[in-house]
Amino acid sequence: DVATTLNNLGILQSDKNEYEEAQRSYAEALKIRRQLAEENPQTYLPGVAMTLINLGIYYLESQPDPEKSIQHVSEAIEILSPMVEKVPYTRKYIDVARQILNEWKVD
Repeated sequence: DVATTLNNLGILQSDKNEYEEAQRSYAEALKIRRQLAEENPQTYLPGVAMTLINLGIYYLESQPDPEKSIQHVSEAIEILSPMVEKVPYTRKYIDVARQILNEWKVD
């Protein structure tokens, strides 16, 4: 719940142009979710991917940095690809990640 709250807080902070705070919130959410995924990857890796995608959006729209944005969404796609058939809702995450790559003109 803490990671979800931090992830959502990052979205709000980014929308309010509180960029440093948003980046810290996303980073803390990602740290927590990565730790949880070590113990239970099937449950928590989609959350890791979602936070990575939100960071990709952050580095696309709020603080443009193609290298960081592409890195985050590429990792999200790598995490999600093996599970998309078993966890169908992750297809939406992959689609968003690919849209971000398209914005950067990356196939």
